[in-house]
Amino acid sequence: MSRIIKRFERENILYKEKSEEDSRNHYLYLTDFGQTIYKKLETKANQQIEYMLKHVDAKSQEQLARAMQTVESILSEQLSPQENTISIRDYYLSDDIKLMIEKQRTFYAEAHGWDQTFSDYLQETFDADIEKIWIAESAGRFAGCVGLVKHDDRTVQLRWFLVDSAFRNQGVGSRLLGELIDYCREMRFERIFLWTVSTMAEARPLYEKFGFRLTEVKDEAPLWGQRLQEERWDRELD
Repeated sequence: MSRIIKRFERENILYKEKSEEDSRNHYLYLTDFGQTIYKKLETKANQQIEYMLKHVDAKSQEQLARAMQTVESILSEQLSPQENTISIRDYYLSDDIKLMIEKQRTFYAEAHGWDQTFSDYLQETFDADIEKIWIAESAGRFAGCVGLVKHDDRTVQLRWFLVDSAFRNQGVGSRLLGELIDYCREMRFERIFLWTVSTMAEARPLYEKFGFRLTEVKDEAPLWGQRLQEERWDRELD
């Protein structure tokens, strides 16, 4: 327990105050950041419960009240796994950054043969002014991620977009980009841009679907152990 508390302190989720009555005891309090995370988790839990219960008829609800042992069977009958397996959160901890780096390093090394220089570059990208990160999960498992880096007051850069291979073709990428676009509109940004390479053909239809257009193509050059052609894609916001 003490290790968990220390970790939450490092992550600025909670802080301790010594008891005035007994100096051996400490009280734990959530920071503003911790309260934000708690409220988001509470809201998500309430939404999930409401979603499950609205598919349970009145008779089944009475059964739930009388005997909690029937909860699992009733909810499993009413809840469609395909509709509710993926959740997306818009906050992150240091462990999330480590996981994002490892997932991206592994994917690009195995799928595209990129070398250690890409891993070094990837580490450096997280030193930027991070605006927001979204992480998709399923039953606690990493399903995908995407983030925004502040470029200037009106422009942000899309970074770290990845869908785990186990969750492809389930709409995870569309949901992540949809969350990102909605946030940018809410914050009144005027432009989103991203850099990719021409070999990322599978991502092109998704970028086009969300209004991104190819605006710049660099000459092919040595990069990350390969010869790659960098591309810039831009999305103007209304």
